[in-house]
Amino acid sequence: MLLLGKRVAQILAAIVFGLAITGPAQADQASISHVVLVWLNDGVPQEQITKIINGAEILTTIDVVQGLKIGRAVPSDRATVDDSFSFALTVEFANRADMQTYIEHETHIEYVSSTLKPALKRILVYDFQ
Repeated sequence: MLLLGKRVAQILAAIVFGLAITGPAQADQASISHVVLVWLNDGVPQEQITKIINGAEILTTIDVVQGLKIGRAVPSDRATVDDSFSFALTVEFANRADMQTYIEHETHIEYVSSTLKPALKRILVYDFQ
């Protein structure tokens, strides 16, 4: 039986599972996907929901945003799928610093406070590299 060093084993595991191994300094520079699930209050009119979803396009004007995808939940009967949210968006960034710039950007703050919050029931965010 061939014994491999710990680092070689980590690299092989990363290749097998399609994951990147990065150190703390590299992690700060790795691209970030910012996934936001949104539940709107019951009774929000479809016209307002459409306005909220379409209004999120303003976020693409923030220069650190590399990509934005917005969509409504896809109904599913599968037990592992949560389709209870109203819509979701994914925002792509080059690194953590860019994501922080986005979070603090006046356009993001304005969209959330004036367009989203008045109809917001719940929000859940996942950030990953």
